[in-house]
Amino acid sequence: MQTATTLAEYQNLTGRERRLSYLPERLATAYPIRESGEALVTLQDAGHEAGIELALAPIAPGLGVEDLKLRKEAAKRLVAAARELPEGIRFKIVEAYRPLAIQRQYFAEVSAEIARDEGLSGEALWERVTEFVADPALCPPHTTGGALDCTLVDVNGVELDMGSPLNAVDDRSYTDAPELSAEARKNRDLLCDTLLAAGFVNLPTEWWHYSYGDQYWAAFTRVPAALYGSLETG
Repeated sequence: MQTATTLAEYQNLTGRERRLSYLPERLATAYPIRESGEALVTLQDAGHEAGIELALAPIAPGLGVEDLKLRKEAAKRLVAAARELPEGIRFKIVEAYRPLAIQRQYFAEVSAEIARDEGLSGEALWERVTEFVADPALCPPHTTGGALDCTLVDVNGVELDMGSPLNAVDDRSYTDAPELSAEARKNRDLLCDTLLAAGFVNLPTEWWHYSYGDQYWAAFTRVPAALYGSLETG
């Protein structure tokens, strides 16, 4: 996977090239924010109001279905995307807005896992960890209320084959990972194409992670500033 070394380099890429290129955390989080003040809404309510069924299955410790929230516009776009899925297929949302305390917990856990499994430390460890979980000291996308982690399920609630588990911490998680089966590639493409058409962008190191309004989205779409900052730190 190509990794951008400067923001200008990244933004000069074509849209297709940006989809396949990683913008490192230190570049994405330097992007300006003009906080919109938009409220959070629960995905449960957004789905019910629109008559759309979303499979809501929170995985964050201590959080329930009522805690799966997005900013109002992001939730509206998710519902619009859900309408475009083929009959019998639904989005399964496992995380959306994430409190900073949980972000800190995840960052510590993934840091320890990668240090153990890949033998990294210092700057190299930080660079690798932030491919999969944002540094809580910066502006993590999930803390803005603009990011979600999701997959696809069939009419029985069974997850479609995506080629790796959701939240796997290895190169299989890359959206364009090589050596996927034809079925996994088809399912990843469906997830990606549907959400991109609704205005979300994908983090190419995580096939399940999409966002609207945060700094990564702003850099990808080349708008002047992000719409959403962290709801706890600004």
